[in-house]
Amino acid sequence: MSSGPPLSSSKFDIVLYGATGFTGQLVAEYLAARSEDDKTLTWAMAGRSRDKLASVRDAIGTAADTPLILADVSDPASLQAMVDQAKVVVTTVGPYQLYGSDLLAACVGSGTDYMDLCGEPIWLKQMIDKHETAAKASGARIMFSCGFDSVPFELGTFFVQEEARRVFGAPAPRVKGRVRDLSWKFSGGTSASARVTFEAVAQDLSLVSILKDPFAFTPGFEGPKQPRGNKPVFEEDLQSWSAPFAMATVNTRNVHRSNMLMGFPYGRDFVYDEMVLTGAGDEGQANAKLVMAANGQKTGPEALRPGEGPSREERENGHYDLLYIAVAPDGRQVRAGIKGDLDPGYASTAKIISECAICLLRDVTDVPAGFWTPGAAMQHKLIKRLQEHAGLTFEVENLAAGFASPRLRQGNRICVHGAASSAVGPLSRLRERVGGEGMSASGLSRIAEIVLRGESPHPPRAGRCFASPGARRPLPQAGEAEQAARSSCNPYAIALPLAGRGRIGTAIRVRGSLSESNSQRSRRGSPSPQPSPP
Repeated sequence: MSSGPPLSSSKFDIVLYGATGFTGQLVAEYLAARSEDDKTLTWAMAGRSRDKLASVRDAIGTAADTPLILADVSDPASLQAMVDQAKVVVTTVGPYQLYGSDLLAACVGSGTDYMDLCGEPIWLKQMIDKHETAAKASGARIMFSCGFDSVPFELGTFFVQEEARRVFGAPAPRVKGRVRDLSWKFSGGTSASARVTFEAVAQDLSLVSILKDPFAFTPGFEGPKQPRGNKPVFEEDLQSWSAPFAMATVNTRNVHRSNMLMGFPYGRDFVYDEMVLTGAGDEGQANAKLVMAANGQKTGPEALRPGEGPSREERENGHYDLLYIAVAPDGRQVRAGIKGDLDPGYASTAKIISECAICLLRDVTDVPAGFWTPGAAMQHKLIKRLQEHAGLTFEVENLAAGFASPRLRQGNRICVHGAASSAVGPLSRLRERVGGEGMSASGLSRIAEIVLRGESPHPPRAGRCFASPGARRPLPQAGEAEQAARSSCNPYAIALPLAGRGRIGTAIRVRGSLSESNSQRSRRGSPSPQPSPP
């Protein structure tokens, strides 16, 4: 197996393809800042239009001599010329099933490392099957899903399993990934990727099997039955309802692939799922149904177009908090929290993929060729970089200090701004076929405002929601009815997208979180699993 061809010193460390897109500009801005701190890091911006590339270069304030490379998916020769100048190609151009195949093939053929932000399970499965053997032969190291999906989830599993080994003396056969707190919304590119996936399945129903298979990314291996995660459930150990998580379809498959690539350190009987915690009682159950409604509407007719996304203020005020629970066969648990300090889908994602590329170049040069997940390839070294540079934290949480008998904050509310539209095209049929359950289209269309019992400890002014006292988060302008509804929003909230008659950017805000626990930094015990050739 090749470990990669010798790389010419004249090549750029990183070539960013798609620098003029919404997410691409955020990655470019971060790489510009990193290259100021690290003068040895060389990078270039690539895209279809020199004028647009120059405009982005000027807007982010990077050096006027930052190299610009013209490349277009419709011109394979231009893609090859770009690939030939890179040690690592980082691409933010999606949907990848429409615009990614030729670029990936060029990287595989040239032995050039490749990273993307793809969360499209069907395309990922197809590319693994088609190119993995060739990548091993050429020396290319290919890594998908190098952003919020799926790096924090993959590393969260890895991190909590390290603690399980220390406490239990063995990895846990069961891990739960739970979203405790989340503030974000979809950009036009994310909505487009979801829409294209649904359209592809509508045209070829055989693709449904990929979406239903939790081991779609582990060719030759099929593990035990996994939780379906397709409807609200009440979790006794957490004393909370939980709802399906929109990113779980790709994240769970990447976690199982990571386990396989590392040589099954979690075991061959490993069970893993992801859900969103929504609270206890009737409120929690209602919250869970509304989260499902939001998940099902992200590709609606009012969705943002590619190139559109959250404002800078929204990105900077975003955050996420993930709870990881490793469960031993005798029922004992260890828990870990993974937190990010920015909007997960864009600001945090831009940092994560950039640090993945730098880590691959600087810290894990001996990773063999093939199709990898970032966590399996880079493990603790990537965790270290993300904590030092990307605003993520990984902490073991003390069960004795608040999590043994979790309590829910009082005064949780749901506030829905705007009415949801009817299901789009074949979406409702596909949801049923894949096994999803949720509100009816007529039920969705009637949602205008739901405010549940409880008093907010920090009542916000009309028209604003607060993440904490003093962290103001203005919402889009709306009519008087919506303004009145917003005046009673819960300040402790997660924002999930609701595509509907109001614009995307209207949001369901839900949080029924567990009480905050004390935490301590993880003490690593037994040696971490080493990557084995994929």
